Amino acid sequence: MTGTDVLALEQGIYLHSEEWEMQVVGVVDEISEDFFGVSLDVSDRDFVNAPQQGTELSAAAQGDNCVYRFATRLRGTSALPEKRWFLDFPEIVERQQKRHFVRVPVPLEMGIQVKLPNGLGTFHSSKEMTLCDISGNGICFVSDHEAAVGSRVSLQIDDLPGYGKLSTVAEVRRCTPIRFLNHYVYHIGAHMADDISEKQQDRLVRALFQLQQQYLKKGLAYDRLTIETIETGHDDRAKCL
Repeated sequence: MTGTDVLALEQGIYLHSEEWEMQVVGVVDEISEDFFGVSLDVSDRDFVNAPQQGTELSAAAQGDNCVYRFATRLRGTSALPEKRWFLDFPEIVERQQKRHFVRVPVPLEMGIQVKLPNGLGTFHSSKEMTLCDISGNGICFVSDHEAAVGSRVSLQIDDLPGYGKLSTVAEVRRCTPIRFLNHYVYHIGAHMADDISEKQQDRLVRALFQLQQQYLKKGLAYDRLTIETIETGHDDRAKCL
């Protein structure tokens, strides 16, 4: 498969390099025979500190129920105030059949209502907790109380953009104690794909793309983003960013 089969204008794309600490999100805005252009939403300082010309980059572009991955090389950058990168057009693109999702950090004001298991086959009362990040099949939040790996938690987020209220049950895959001042809190990562339909999952992925755009427009640092993906059915790596 080649870049011609995959790349399209207005397509979102994720770029990173082992030689460069940052990971950026852009939108394809130009396609030519041997290069393509990507418009970036980064600060002026981060844009000026772009990798050197010729730096090898790894790219990931979201497709329908798949992710396209390919290697490219930075050809050059535009002058400010434009913030564009020009990249080698990929000759070979790998299509990953299994569905992958990007974890999206969430604004601090967005909370989550959680009911933890009480050990008697039911849940404790709902309590608002801090939501760290969310993907199409995984979620991470901070709790004052631990939850056993393999147990079930009830989750509700009231107002996801373009989605509305998300209510589901998820399986705890990770519960990590973090010392905070003189006590511990727990970062709980949970897998929820088994409890939402494919249609709901599609809507959630679109909602998370909107959430990511809102996140970037607020000027938050790109180095808090991650392009590490979580494979459906194997979301045991969920963690706070």
